[in-house]
Amino acid sequence: FFFAVPPLQPMICLLLVAGHGDRLEAEIRADTSGNFSHLVGVPKALLPVRAQGETILDLWWNEVNRRRQFEDVYLVTNAATYKHFERWATAHDFPTDNIINDGTTAYERQIGALGAVHLAIRTKKLDSDLMVIAGDMLFSEGFDLAGVTRFFAAHDGELAVYSELASDAEAAHRGMVEVDPATQRITRFVEKPRSVEECASRFASVVFYAFQRRTLGCLGEFLREQPDAGRVPFGAFMQWLLQRTTIYGMQLPVAFSMIGRD
Repeated sequence: FFFAVPPLQPMICLLLVAGHGDRLEAEIRADTSGNFSHLVGVPKALLPVRAQGETILDLWWNEVNRRRQFEDVYLVTNAATYKHFERWATAHDFPTDNIINDGTTAYERQIGALGAVHLAIRTKKLDSDLMVIAGDMLFSEGFDLAGVTRFFAAHDGELAVYSELASDAEAAHRGMVEVDPATQRITRFVEKPRSVEECASRFASVVFYAFQRRTLGCLGEFLREQPDAGRVPFGAFMQWLLQRTTIYGMQLPVAFSMIGRD
């Protein structure tokens, strides 16, 4: 897609890598072949996914850094894996001051993706448009980050990226979106629908969003209403936000794989 847009506004990119990954870690430890023993304790975002040894985070950092579209890039990680990302940052010319430690050491105490975004906004005093991406999400060939930022700049609203599920994929394990094809506006977010009657859409939302600067304060308001904010999915916030602002959807013709998740 090509959009006639004004110059891009200052924007910050936030890569979320704070998940504790207990399920995947258990599978690696349970493997008896010995082929994966060197991966014990390695965060999901730092698992090698290419023959050259490139990790998921390497791919995101290469894409983000290559485009030079952001005034700053931050990582949010947890206390248990902080040192892993600190070493990665040193080796990849990523500023260690831009790694945010959420202070958690176990899955039971995690603050969730929403909490991680709110932590970054508060501690770094973020005051620009913000792109939020799950840093343990693997994208397929053909992905173009520049197209996403152009789409966001061309529309007066928030942005949620989505892709169409494969024919054999179950919507019950994903956050789904319903989109008005005429306006490209999202009309509903549905978290893990249990049936086609609940949500017939095959469009799966991923943790890949862009928010206008003026909207950032809404997150704190939403989290204050939640009794267990660390367990609230991103889609719940987006559905709440949909009642207050316009959210556009951008379908990407590439697949996103959620590493180590159901």
